[in-house]
Amino acid sequence: HGGNLAILAERFIHEVAFKLWKAPKYGA
Repeated sequence: HGGNLAILAERFIHEVAFKLWKAPKYGA
């Protein structure tokens, strides 16, 4: 039912969001 794709997409979004949130703190 697309479960694996949903999990991968969610993990990818969280990874990107985390990097976008962290980057300004480290001036990246």
